[in-house]
Amino acid sequence: MHARLLPSVRARNFPVDKECVSYRSLWNTFKRIAARCGLSDEDKAAVFHDCATRVYRLAPQAQL
Repeated sequence: MHARLLPSVRARNFPVDKECVSYRSLWNTFKRIAARCGLSDEDKAAVFHDCATRVYRLAPQAQL
């Protein structure tokens, strides 16, 4: 679905990008894009969490 398209949009070069955009503005933009694409909570988790977990090889956290 749309979640396959957003990782490329979400790819960023922060902190280098902070010269032209703040961290808060950058993430607010990502949230607006996700909302306009009509992503479900599951899609947003795939884009904002699962992708980073996979790319950076982070250990998944236990569900509380």
